[in-house]
Amino acid sequence: MSEDSLSTLRDDIDRIDEDIIALLAKRFVKTQAIGQIKLERDLPVSLPERVQHRAQLIRALARKYSMDPEAALAIYASINRETVVAHRRQGVKPNE
Repeated sequence: MSEDSLSTLRDDIDRIDEDIIALLAKRFVKTQAIGQIKLERDLPVSLPERVQHRAQLIRALARKYSMDPEAALAIYASINRETVVAHRRQGVKPNE
């Protein structure tokens, strides 16, 4: 692989990373709104059945896009943890 192609690939990855961050920022705006609704309705920070359903969906999406399902799930779990932390900061009650 030439240095030029390595540089081009890295530039592509940099642009993709920016897209990922932009999408995550949009996602967190939505999850913040969900946190507010949970707070107003006295709902718990997360629902185990939804987490399980989302995990199945994430694995399926990973397979669809030829990605390792467990790697995708690990990334999603990290995103979900940050969402839970943000909801707790908003005052959403913990799961019992």
